[in-house]
Amino acid sequence: MPNEAATDAWNGDSGQLWARSADQRDRVLAPILDVLLDAAAPQAGESIVDIGCGCGATTLAAARRAGSQGDALGLDLSGPMLDIARRRAADAGLANVTFEQADVQTVDLRDIAHDLVISRFGTMFFDDPDAAFRNIAGALRPGGRLTMVTWQPLTANEWLMLPAAALSPFGDLPDPEGTLPGMFAQSDPDRVRALVRSAGFPHVDVELLTVEMHLGDDVDAAAAYLAELGNSRAILDTLPAADRQRAVDAIHEAVVPFEGHDGVRLEGAILVTAASI
Repeated sequence: MPNEAATDAWNGDSGQLWARSADQRDRVLAPILDVLLDAAAPQAGESIVDIGCGCGATTLAAARRAGSQGDALGLDLSGPMLDIARRRAADAGLANVTFEQADVQTVDLRDIAHDLVISRFGTMFFDDPDAAFRNIAGALRPGGRLTMVTWQPLTANEWLMLPAAALSPFGDLPDPEGTLPGMFAQSDPDRVRALVRSAGFPHVDVELLTVEMHLGDDVDAAAAYLAELGNSRAILDTLPAADRQRAVDAIHEAVVPFEGHDGVRLEGAILVTAASI
């Protein structure tokens, strides 16, 4: 089955964790949503697809921009996260948004000629990115746009390097680079540009940006958030209880110097890719 590992993860522990912490994660990633919307510029009346929509924050924002004459479709592998997304849409009273549990590598998106495809960190886990981006290109009308955000490499991301350095005495992080599906699979701008262009987008622009991320109102909240990151859990989950507490304490200590009057803020480094048919 395509994306079997990702499907298992996002319908298992990872998906449950993201669903439980959806509001907190959306607060942390709010500046990146703003960047995505500014770059994508959704217009009233447009038909929009959100790839890897997760708990729906990006889809709902796009639906509001599209208005009553437009629509937004959120796609994700994760049933638990889509449950949150559907509940949020109902609570917001948005009638122009739908969610579907689907793999973008294989789902048929050609029933409607969409105007815009967006993604906030939803394209990095494809095990066949060529097939996925060809499918995305096929979903767009002539002149249609793709705008997506992916992470720059680990070493460019202050908010990720902080816990990584704190945990280094306790174990080694998985190799963060390369082209395997994962958080940094689309961190190389040249590779992203080539990947998108080869899928059928003749016009591709990749911009490197740094954003300030609010990780918590105080050290305790920020340290707890950083300890729940996938990279952190890759080490913490292997440790006996006593060592695990020492490792969590190390993250907490590393965060202390970054606390300001409005909480803990660290920099995140992203790629913003804008392409059109």
